[in-house]
This record gives sequence, C-alpha cells and structure tokens, in this order.
Amino acid sequence: MSDLYLLHAIGRINGEFRRRYHAEIEKSGYEGLKGNGRILYILDTNGEMSQKDLALKMHIRPQSLTGALLKLEEAGYISRRRSERDKREQFVSVTQLGSERGREMRLVREQVASDLFECLSAEEKENLSGQVNKIISRFDEAKEE
Repeated sequence: MSDLYLLHAIGRINGEFRRRYHAEIEKSGYEGLKGNGRILYILDTNGEMSQKDLALKMHIRPQSLTGALLKLEEAGYISRRRSERDKREQFVSVTQLGSERGREMRLVREQVASDLFECLSAEEKENLSGQVNKIISRFDEAKEE
C-alpha cells in the first residue's frame, strides 16, 4: 500500500464526513453555519479570546477568519469588541444563541462521526487513533523546529 493511497483514503474519509455533516446541518436549518460550528465550539469552551488566538487554535491565518466571523456576528452567534489597549486587536465571544447552536451542531457532528466509524470495533478505533496521533505529533514537532 502506497503513501499516496493512504493520503487519498484519509481525504476520502474526510470528504465523506464533511458531505454527510453538511447535509445534516442543512436539514436542521443551520444554513450559513456549515464551516463555522467549530468556531462556536472553541469560543463556548474557551470563553472570549482574541481573533489572533482563535485563529491559532483553529490552525488558520487570522485573515481567514474575518469572513466567517462577520457572518456569525450578523446572525447573532458571536460578538466582537476592540481591545482597550490596542485598537487593532479584536476580541470575540459567543452569544447565548451561538452557544446553543454550537452545542446542537456538536451533537450532529458526533452522530455523523459515530455513523461513519460504526464499522470499527473499539480496539480498531483505539489503534487508528494511535496511528493518527503519531502522524499529528510529527507535524507538531516540525512546527517547533
């Protein structure tokens, strides 16, 4: 089995998960939230944080968050405020509505993931998790260098 095959297979699993998750989100009436549930979840779990810190936590550039945050703010799911010290810095927090939607979306995400991996035994899931974490830790080590 080649490395490229493994990469393709992982991409296919991710693509299938995203397709199913987005279909469920749309059925639930959460249009416009497709890729933004994770933002709501992170803010709900961590509390208010700077846009820069949120981007770091999501492993994306701060500029990449701008459009998503605007949509979430317009929908009433988040609020933003400028820093008192540095007017260039913005802090983001989840609203009550955003917290509720984020939790609902998390449940949908968990259900879709359960459906996707139900063909694996607990031991197989544990083994797969160990292997995936090994690859992820290699990325993290490379970042530190």
